[in-house]
Amino acid sequence: MGLAKDLKVGTKRSHTAAENTKFVASFLRGVVDEDSYKTLMRDFYFVYSAIEEEMQRLEDDGFLSAINFKELNRVEAIKKDLRYYYGPNWSTVIKPSEACIRYVERIHEVADSNEPYLLVGHHYTRYLGDLSGGQILKNIAEKAMDLPKDVGLAFYEFDDIADKKAFKTKYREALDTITTDEKFASKWGWFGVMYRLTNGEIVNLERITKLSLYECLTWLTYEVDLNETKKVKR
Repeated sequence: MGLAKDLKVGTKRSHTAAENTKFVASFLRGVVDEDSYKTLMRDFYFVYSAIEEEMQRLEDDGFLSAINFKELNRVEAIKKDLRYYYGPNWSTVIKPSEACIRYVERIHEVADSNEPYLLVGHHYTRYLGDLSGGQILKNIAEKAMDLPKDVGLAFYEFDDIADKKAFKTKYREALDTITTDEKFASKWGWFGVMYRLTNGEIVNLERITKLSLYECLTWLTYEVDLNETKKVKR
């Protein structure tokens, strides 16, 4: 079984659990608070900036180059959204949350290590999710926050990808060219880490971290590539 299928099958149960968390479940029901959403976009700016910066710096890496599709990049799109939510001086106003800071630090730490290929886990978790369920969330957010058409949701727009379904197939095929080694692949499942931390109940994430779920979403892959689960600070 290739890496793409390993990830899909291995995370299926936890993926379902994640969809039933308070924040995500409310989002899917159309209950979206604009302040929370703009805070999420704020943290996403720092997270995606870190990932894309490192993917660019390591573009010649034998593992990372396979999935380094520039058409997936989100930073410029997020900037458009931040201008809408925070105004023209958004860059001087926003600051990352503590959870976001830890997440970003880990991304850079991994990239500077002797195992930069572990960025694959972060990349897969973020971008493929954006390209899949993110499209549903876009429609829900637009209606729930009563946004003007084509404003405030640039994050979900992939202008350079005409056929999202075909592109996801292309991405998964690229994953399978990286490796089929089970031990290697097992380091990349952030759902597995969250599953262990919450004793199989992702809904407990808010209690364990003492952070709101929308903040937790910015660092769900924080410990994706560690060999053993570290104790979360309570």
